Amino acid sequence: MLTDLRHLTSDEIISLQANHCSATDWSKILVSDDFTPCSYERVTFRGECILGSTRGETRALSQFQSRPTGIYHATIDHCIIEDNVYIAHIGNAISHYHIGEGTIISDLFSLTFSEGATCGLGTTVSVLDETGGRSIRIDRSLSAAAAYCVVFGKADQGLQRAWNEAIERSLVDFKKRTSLGHSFIGKRCFIARSGRLTNVVLEDACMIEGASSLSDMYLQSKVHLQGSIKADGVIVSHDTLLEDCSLHHCYVGEGCRIDGGFSAHDSLIFANCILSNGEVAASFLGPHTVTMHRSTLLIGGAFSFFNAGSGTNQSNHHYRLGPIHYGVLERGVKCSSDSYVLWPAHIGAFSKVVGRLYRHPATQSFPFSLLNSNGGEMEMQPAVTIGHVGTWRDLEKWPQRDNRTATMPEDAVSYSLWQPAVMYSVWQGWHLLSQAQELASRGKSYHHLMGGCTVSPEDIAHGLGLYQALLYAYIGRVLSQQKNLCWEDLLDLLARKEKGATPSRFLDLMGFPLAESSYLNWCNMIQNRSLTTHEIQQELQSLALMPEEEFDWVLQLLRALLSDDLEQSLLHLLEEIPQCELLLQKKIASDGKKELLASRANVGFGLLPTAEEAFPCQADFKVIRGHLVEQDFVGKLKNSFEEHIKRARQLPDSLRRF
Repeated sequence: MLTDLRHLTSDEIISLQANHCSATDWSKILVSDDFTPCSYERVTFRGECILGSTRGETRALSQFQSRPTGIYHATIDHCIIEDNVYIAHIGNAISHYHIGEGTIISDLFSLTFSEGATCGLGTTVSVLDETGGRSIRIDRSLSAAAAYCVVFGKADQGLQRAWNEAIERSLVDFKKRTSLGHSFIGKRCFIARSGRLTNVVLEDACMIEGASSLSDMYLQSKVHLQGSIKADGVIVSHDTLLEDCSLHHCYVGEGCRIDGGFSAHDSLIFANCILSNGEVAASFLGPHTVTMHRSTLLIGGAFSFFNAGSGTNQSNHHYRLGPIHYGVLERGVKCSSDSYVLWPAHIGAFSKVVGRLYRHPATQSFPFSLLNSNGGEMEMQPAVTIGHVGTWRDLEKWPQRDNRTATMPEDAVSYSLWQPAVMYSVWQGWHLLSQAQELASRGKSYHHLMGGCTVSPEDIAHGLGLYQALLYAYIGRVLSQQKNLCWEDLLDLLARKEKGATPSRFLDLMGFPLAESSYLNWCNMIQNRSLTTHEIQQELQSLALMPEEEFDWVLQLLRALLSDDLEQSLLHLLEEIPQCELLLQKKIASDGKKELLASRANVGFGLLPTAEEAFPCQADFKVIRGHLVEQDFVGKLKNSFEEHIKRARQLPDSLRRF
């Protein structure tokens, strides 16, 4: 903080001029009490400037050796420069900036701020519908869940008004912060070897190396930009790394990694996304979206916990009314290499897309499905990825890849598979497959229930079994957590639930599970209250799923699965839970073991002979794949299921012991 400021003495002015410094008006320069003229060489001062102490040295960085602080070879125009700042070799000027303590700026063409600029705040992002139908104005505080509500809640005028009013308040606040005509660079920032920076904000501990051109950009704390970067109309949240990329009208969330010449426009990118080599356009990338291949384009889609294979592509333009089409891939979807989806489409959670889908699938009610097509009819195998070990491996790796350091991150992410937002769609799939099986048994068509896909009777039966196993296992796991629940109380609670009622709807707001009723309450809560965007999001997170709410939802699910004879049907269901857990365990273990089969050693292993081994291919296979055996993810998962099988077997007696 700058205190004890004074004007320059005549001797100090003479010393500065001897160092080839000049000023349009020396009387407009204020300095700290311990000002040292020798720390300034070949500096041109324009307008009112405030200069802090330069008696220290810069911190040592791997890319920048420590040196005495000061300003060298630069034009400083209407700036406030705090203590121990180093500025050198500015090609044009640093104009209208407040630069924080300990910041280093070296080899930069220009850093300028225009009065009235908003530095990316309030930028309109035309996400999903490129013609602007689902556009959102962005702020420095933005979560995937809140953005999802605003983008998909266009019919709710109260919600839209509350958000836009909050954006306007944010802009008013920012204009107050810059009312003296200065934008700001935070403390301990580093900017070097870069081009033109116009109307940018850097919060504390940001680093920029080699950026080509940045304009109207807001960087929150601990953001690192390196390599050739072009960006405009962009807000970047904490702990994010951008390298060699191009961004236009985007929000980039916490802990993201974007590199390899990646380009994005009109897109929302949230926590822990890893984007390399390819391109996104008008896309909503929820947490943990990954695309790594140069041949991949994500356009006009909403994705979360998504993995894009090489050549993944979509189309949003039918050459009629423009790029108005978009699609939704729910949590955990994977696309195989060279997969394609013609929007509009809506694909259920944890599904896998193989081939080229031209028929607008609507399989949101069939999670864990395999969708396949060669461009003609779409085939679906419901529920099969429940038994894929990769699904369960993803559930373990996502939280391990959380790069965020904030104690209260913007995105409140629920990583668990065992939650109502997922199980609600599983229940929908089970219910629709039950209807389809009943129709098939009477020789009637069930195609209209399958979201535009063909499903064989065998796949219906198989899917029913897996969906039921997952639902029963979930019910058992939740009931096992109820420490003081007895048999009579459980029956009484179930008797109060409406017979045959559908379990209440749960939403998955880009990784944030929320009851539909809670969402509607939130929409009412935020209206007419003059909230900031951060407060709007806090209100949303305050409605996060609580254990008692989940238990009540499980009671609804249980009642929907039980017959009129509550006691007998409940007992029968509880007795089936261990077998359901066992079925899941066997399916996953069997799939995982495929990667470790000795027969795999016959392909691509043991290309060179070894003297010690009679079967060099198997020895080579063991060396390469041995770490999978040592880590034994499948074994750990199997042990976890064993524990739940044990608890499920004890559950009926546990309920009766009170």
